[in-house]
Parts: sequence; structure tokens; C-alpha cells
Amino acid sequence: MAFSVFPKDREQIVLASGQDTGPIRFHVPSTADCMFLRLIAVGLGCEPLDDAPGDGSFGGAAPTIELRAGAGLLTKVPEAPEEVVISDDLEEVAKAHWMRDPHDVFKVEITIAKPAERPWRVRIKNNESQQLGFVWVTSTAEENTRQPRVFLDTRELLQGVGAPRSDFTVEVANIGTGALKFSDKAGTDIGGGFTLNQVPHRIEPNGCGTLKFSAEAAQSSQDAVRITYVIGSNLGDDTEQGTITLVRAGSPPRVPVNPKAHKDHQDTKDAKDSEIEKPGHQPEYTAIDGPLDADFLSGVGEERLTTQLVELQRNISQLAHFIPAALRPDLASRFLEQEAETGTEPEDREPPCG
Repeated sequence: MAFSVFPKDREQIVLASGQDTGPIRFHVPSTADCMFLRLIAVGLGCEPLDDAPGDGSFGGAAPTIELRAGAGLLTKVPEAPEEVVISDDLEEVAKAHWMRDPHDVFKVEITIAKPAERPWRVRIKNNESQQLGFVWVTSTAEENTRQPRVFLDTRELLQGVGAPRSDFTVEVANIGTGALKFSDKAGTDIGGGFTLNQVPHRIEPNGCGTLKFSAEAAQSSQDAVRITYVIGSNLGDDTEQGTITLVRAGSPPRVPVNPKAHKDHQDTKDAKDSEIEKPGHQPEYTAIDGPLDADFLSGVGEERLTTQLVELQRNISQLAHFIPAALRPDLASRFLEQEAETGTEPEDREPPCG
């Protein structure tokens, strides 16, 4: 048997003060004469609770650890050097005790006097005044119970379209019972324009470290790039816990132009222009939307400005043509009367006397 990590359906079991896990089954081989269970109490903020001077120990209230073999009763395991007898029904089958390790880790040692195929269960209770997480590992070999487990503050990083070169930081917590060791080096190209710039060498249980990534500027013309990065470490088969997805977004979808809609718009505009040019029809003037400005160095707004100037010129022309006759000082009253009657200019007339 290698080892088993618990819980299996989540990263950790979180217990409020005074709460317990309920009995949870774990496997003990029928031929095993010893078994080890190593448990970590995961504190808040990557810091031990009531840290004992210099050794990184838990220092706070130890959790209650109870074991049950077969049809026996749940039995509370004491701290060494004391030990307790574990019975299967009325038969004594094992003895157990626990010891405190650094970094809020507790090691339970079970000596089995009568190996057999029987179910084993453990129940853990949080005796601290605040909420804690719990992770544990079982194995017949004591060393195999030292296993890291990763908790990440984010599992996906996004580099947006057109964004400049960016740096991303991911906080990594080790909530396992053994040290987390990294094999990837700073400067590793992980593909898709992403580079691993900073990586810690080692993170102890209940400790945190930082991964830093950089991403090249995303071009608006490129397709989306999605990279799945598995942290190079001693996580073993538990690689899903150490997986980060990095995404460089591609160009946004282009909205297709409808040629028919453009033609309909042009036909409507032409019809409007024809109506304005009819004699006696009150002209309609195109509104100028916003200030006449443009950045000619970049070309931004230049096309819009040109259109505005054309519309303004046409408005002025229409306005001048339809000035009421009585307001035109360049013509005498008699000419204005004739113009109002015939709509034509008089021929062979002398200019008015002063």
C-alpha cells in the first residue's frame, strides 16, 4: 500500500469550533501490523495558531482524534507517551497514540496486535475557538504519510485583447502533511506567450508561497490561446490540485455588414435630397452632431469631420437660397414684387435711384 489522502471529494474538510467530521472510513490491509495517520490542522492566513517559540508548532488546542475498528466503539486516542487499546467488539486488536509535529501536524501511530480484514474509521473534532481545515494521509509506511496538497487563490488567469505585457501573481498554500517542493525553475516558458518568472523552492505545511507569471501583449488579430499549466512539483498523482489555466483572449467576433441595409439607407437619403431640391419646399437641414474635431495625426475622427463639413456647406447653401425676399437687401422693392409674382429676375431694368 502506498498512501491515501483525505478528504477525497474536496481540498479540505472545514470544521467550526466544536464540530466533528463524523466517522470516516479508511483502509487498513488485512496483513498490516502497523498503520500511520498523519493529520494537519489548517489555520488561517498561512500562520500557525498560538505559535510556540521557534519550532512552528500548533501551540493551540489539539483536535480530538478517535478510532474505531470493526464493530468496536469509537475510542479517543491520547497524546504519547500514553496509549489506548482499540477493540473490535470485545476483542483487543490494536493500540494507538498521537504525537505533535511542527507546522500544526499530528501523527497517529497504530500498532496492530491481531491483523484481520475489518473496517476502520476515524473521527476528528475541532477543539480550537475558530474555524479550521483538516487534511490527513494514511499509510503502512510512516514516511508515506508526509504528502503535500495545494490550495490556490485562483485557477485561471486572463490576458485581455490589446492589453500590454502583464504580470500575474498566484498565491499557493500547502495544506498537506509534507513539504511542497517545486521542480520548475524561474524563466520557464510554459507556452502561449506565458512565462513563469518566480517560483519558491519549498513550502512547508501550513505555509504559503508565490508564483509569478508574465504574459506578452495580446494582439487583436490573434486567436484565443488556452494553456493548462501543471505545477512542476512533488504532488505525485494529485496533479489536479496544482493545475492553473492561462488564457490570452483572441480578437472579438466581427459583425457582418448587411449590403442590403446599406443600400436601403442610401435610397432613403437620395429621396430626402430630391425633396429638398423641389421649388417651394421648405428645406430640411442636417444636424451637426458634436464639435467639429479630429485627430489628424492618428486619423481618428477624420472621416467623421469630413462628412460634417460637407453637411454644413449644404446647410448654408440651402439656407441662403431660401432667405425670404423681404430680408434680401441687395434688391429693390419693385424687383422683389416681381420676383414674388413670377419667380424670375427682371430683364433690361435700370438700377434703382439713390
